[in-house]
Amino acid sequence: MNLEEQIRVINNPQEFVDLCNTIFTEKYGNDFQIIDGTRADDGNDGYVYSEKRIFAIYCPVKPENKRDEDFKKKIGGDLNKAKELQDTGKLEVKKWTFITPCKLSNGVISYLVEKAKEFNLEANQIESAFLAGELYKHQHLLSKFPRLHISQIEPKLDEILKELRGSKDIVELPNKPYTQKNEKPSEDLKKVFKILSIEQAEKSKSELKIIFYKTSDKIAQVNAILGLLKWFNPLEDSDEDMIDWCDQGMKIAETLKDKGLRAIFLSNKAFYLSQIWSREDMNTAYTLKAGNLIGIQVISSEEIQRKVKMLHDLETQFLSAFKEALDITIEIKNGYLIAQILLNIGQAAGVRYIHLNALRIGRAEQEKRLSKEALLQARNLYSSMGYELGVGYALHNLANQLFIFGEKEEAMQLNKTVAEIAKKHNDESLLQTASWLRESLETDRIPDYIHGERRERKR
Repeated sequence: MNLEEQIRVINNPQEFVDLCNTIFTEKYGNDFQIIDGTRADDGNDGYVYSEKRIFAIYCPVKPENKRDEDFKKKIGGDLNKAKELQDTGKLEVKKWTFITPCKLSNGVISYLVEKAKEFNLEANQIESAFLAGELYKHQHLLSKFPRLHISQIEPKLDEILKELRGSKDIVELPNKPYTQKNEKPSEDLKKVFKILSIEQAEKSKSELKIIFYKTSDKIAQVNAILGLLKWFNPLEDSDEDMIDWCDQGMKIAETLKDKGLRAIFLSNKAFYLSQIWSREDMNTAYTLKAGNLIGIQVISSEEIQRKVKMLHDLETQFLSAFKEALDITIEIKNGYLIAQILLNIGQAAGVRYIHLNALRIGRAEQEKRLSKEALLQARNLYSSMGYELGVGYALHNLANQLFIFGEKEEAMQLNKTVAEIAKKHNDESLLQTASWLRESLETDRIPDYIHGERRERKR
């Protein structure tokens, strides 16, 4: 949820008053007088001296149960108090502002304006959109309200990418698939390599899982997990299951004392956490929008607060995991692993773009920029190390994202290059995904997975 939506669902009156007082103190400075809300306030919850303006702050505990008549009653009562302050000479009042977390109907706004005119007052109403705008201007205020947050994904990762661009000694290119030096591959590891070396078939993932469960070879287990992550299908695999696989991989990495391996599984886990965040944020946003349309929220205010906290926690988790993964790989100066993590960052940002763009949230453009930047940096790293196949995978991911972003012609040209690289290196997996993308680009159509359509797989 964006910041405006987070403010809109506040149902704690004191929290909302504190938020408003903080914002208006920042906006007006000494020109704004905070009123002690613990005592009788005569309908005055804040006063701007230069404008002779009273603020009336109203946060319903159960906003979903409030009708237009309830708001009109509150407005009428507070306007009467403002008129009394003016008439008794206690306070000069020319303007009156009604502040609520939620938007009000046109009928209520019209009533507010007309009622105020009866008392010779100029009136208006402000709500979550205005308050969110002020917080975007003064983001340092958010530290006082930990439940509210603005995504810091782009600036945090951009800082890391700048460090990456300035590094001159990231040169190591480890073996692929994952192996350990001077160790002869076990029979189980050879089986895993064989499965991964050819196009994915219907039973490929099942075969990898069976090897993982049966073998005691941790290197074989690691490569089996990496294969499952590579062949993730959102219509067959749950994000939660993939996170479990990542956790299994991190446990093995700990046993092997391999920081780089931990970083890879961390970044994959971050990707799936980001996907869960996108899904849950979308569901929450649509639920709230549906409630706003019909005038009655279909979930309780307590459930909304739980969802907001869950989304905040998810975002914190995937941000921290991506950052830790990059910090590890920069520390050990492993260019191949940094590029792999950047691929995950770019893909995750692309998924968030789809969701945020559908909701018409401005942050979608930030996610698009982040996706492109991360994938281009991955390509550059692979290129600087002379790893052409890695360049092919980075370009394939970029072409996929460009297709999503509506840059179809650019995606088609990149995909041609990807197919050429795949053929040159006889990489059946990359060639298969390139052909699928070409099909989608040519037809402007993705298979209807929900109704049973599948991409054709060969073995």
